[in-house]
Amino acid sequence: MEAYDATNADRYLLRFGPDEELVEALVGWVAMRGGRATVRGTGAFQSSVVADVDGEERKVSGAEAISISGVVAGGAAQLRVTLLRGMQPIGGTLVSATALGADLEVFVLDPDEEAEVSAPTTAASASPGWGDVAAASAAAAQAKPAATGGAPSWAEVAAASQTAAAQPAPRTKKRRKPKPQEPLFQPDPLPGQKQKDLSYLEEPQPEIGDFVLHKQFGKCKVERIGEDGGLVIKTAGGRRRAIKLTVLEVLPPHEDNQGRMVYPVQPRRR
Repeated sequence: MEAYDATNADRYLLRFGPDEELVEALVGWVAMRGGRATVRGTGAFQSSVVADVDGEERKVSGAEAISISGVVAGGAAQLRVTLLRGMQPIGGTLVSATALGADLEVFVLDPDEEAEVSAPTTAASASPGWGDVAAASAAAAQAKPAATGGAPSWAEVAAASQTAAAQPAPRTKKRRKPKPQEPLFQPDPLPGQKQKDLSYLEEPQPEIGDFVLHKQFGKCKVERIGEDGGLVIKTAGGRRRAIKLTVLEVLPPHEDNQGRMVYPVQPRRR
């Protein structure tokens, strides 16, 4: 396992437009900065190639990337991706992708400060390690008068080591970036891309186990809730359907004769 100090990592927001090669462009951009980077984001792909755990590659066309995360280092990218094509999730390692649109948050480590983080130091009362003994030996050799002409004794080294262990380690100052009260960057919508309608969040929200009353499907049980306002509902006949609250308006609920919460839905007026 490797650990890196990311205290002073630089944060960037990369936006990819239609027909851009996401993986290739991302690797090249990080390489120009001479370091390594961690990546996370979302997007939509015109086409992509995803590899499973056995390395078998699969081409996926027209999918939404609901999760992109990983590391870029050494001229290569290790990106894990979860794609959604219709209602089918597809996961794996992203080999290549042609974007329809994507936003990535990239944290680039400063190559001058990209040092491995050592294990936590022990308390001052603990015995000094070999690094402390070596440093103390060098200090004792410099302190010994030149007239003696010999190397320091073990007693002198031990005494110097004890002194070095008793002294507190110097504290290094680290830059602290101010915590913004508001987001530093508000990305504009991609050309031809509509902003998400979040007005449905102000309406009554059905929970899993509740029922919705749909004009076409009738009274249906809510089985799954998505983050983008999508619901998977089960009809009285046992079939499952997917509906979007971004296009349907949720009306105040009522209880049916069995004590179940029922939320009527109707097409949203534009």
